[in-house]
Amino acid sequence: MTDRERQFAELGIEYSEWIELSEVIVLESGREVRKTKKNTWEVQPWNDNYWLEFEDIIDAIKAGIRPNESVTN
Repeated sequence: MTDRERQFAELGIEYSEWIELSEVIVLESGREVRKTKKNTWEVQPWNDNYWLEFEDIIDAIKAGIRPNESVTN
């Protein structure tokens, strides 16, 4: 397992080598992690409705899920 695969696994997401080419990833919380035209990622925090922008998809996923919970809970 690579370090990148471990980062996804820690969030409860099964890694796919093409996941970072996705346009939208729907989290179990119902939040969407979306790729922007600037090739960054945006997501609404799990507890609010404004949008945050991140360079790394892992950081965006972390912002979209409730702290201390995996995506698959």
